[in-house]
Amino acid sequence: MNKRLNNFEALRILAMFMVIVLHYLDKGGLLTSATAEFNSTSYVAWLVEAFAIVAVNVYVFITGYFMCKSNITFKKFLKLVLEVEFYRIVFYFIFILTGYVSFSTLSFCKILLPITNISNNFTGCYITFFLCIPFLNKLIHNLSEKQHIYLILIVCFVYVVLGTLPTFGVTMNYVSWFVSLYFIASYIRLYPKKLFESAKLWGVIAVISLL
Repeated sequence: MNKRLNNFEALRILAMFMVIVLHYLDKGGLLTSATAEFNSTSYVAWLVEAFAIVAVNVYVFITGYFMCKSNITFKKFLKLVLEVEFYRIVFYFIFILTGYVSFSTLSFCKILLPITNISNNFTGCYITFFLCIPFLNKLIHNLSEKQHIYLILIVCFVYVVLGTLPTFGVTMNYVSWFVSLYFIASYIRLYPKKLFESAKLWGVIAVISLL
């Protein structure tokens, strides 16, 4: 594996770690405590969250970067679904054995379905998005570079600009947001620029965004 691919794998591992940290901050109640009591720990918690919150975006970016020049096969899709189901079933029975949840036929049937909720469930949203990739590739490969840029500007205006202003009430939807990220990542892959490789520039932008 060359250095470039090693870098992507390292980034993927970092993104996974960031997801764990983010869930610890949220589900562990640390952010709730930080909001209730303002102290030095609060600022550390918020800073860590600001760093970790981009983890899902990073993961989808990596998917878009590679999949825009690849094809989804039944084997790839089946592998993804089986991996998801394996961990869902294993952890479901761990929760039952530890008394965290009680077994029921309905809950077990839900575990067997990889997609049960696409409003706020990452797994279901990602699988749905994954199924859309062949159609997204058809679209982006039939766009000119200028049209691709216009498409990115449209989705960014809706989600980043209007989505940031509460007056407009744009609600975040994971599937369509993943598609938006896919457009950006595929543009970077299909139309390489020296600008995209400037570590110093993007390092400065990352720090400003973090703050």
